[in-house]
Amino acid sequence: QKGFNGVALSRLQIRLRSGIGPWEGRVEVYRNGKWGTVCDQEFTMTAANVACRQAGFGTAKQLANNAWFGRGYGPIAVESVHCLGDETSLLDCDLLSRRDLPYPCRHWLDAGVICYKPEIADKSIRLFRRASNGSSTHGFVQIQHRQTGTWYAVCDSDWSRDEAVVVCRELELGYGEAGRTR
Repeated sequence: QKGFNGVALSRLQIRLRSGIGPWEGRVEVYRNGKWGTVCDQEFTMTAANVACRQAGFGTAKQLANNAWFGRGYGPIAVESVHCLGDETSLLDCDLLSRRDLPYPCRHWLDAGVICYKPEIADKSIRLFRRASNGSSTHGFVQIQHRQTGTWYAVCDSDWSRDEAVVVCRELELGYGEAGRTR
């Protein structure tokens, strides 16, 4: 794996912030224990496709650079990204250091993307939550019987991260991180 400024990165988490849904927003990555923005220098449609793919949405619909989704705050975690297009994570792209850039990055150059939003014709899946939790991103997976309309719990036998990813995509929640069972 490639490093950034000589620091090895084991796993780069990504999120899209300040969009109208989880499929769009300012690109932020988790690095050195903090969330930070990605500068839009060298951030092309190719890099946007990689960011959308890493976030669990397939491909990018459009670039949204120059802080389109508002200026971030805190660190600028990645100064410049150069991707070839076949990467599954921004970590797999060349992450250029500050000395390689024509000018220093500021938050008015925060990168953003709009990914293709998955369209689900039939909302026959949901996350059932206990009242105390209240989170719209956690819960027990339930499916609805098409003919009776009755909701049934999904058995967690052989449940894995793959199934969690599919459910989260169907519910427009981005990339599923865990498929924990009781």
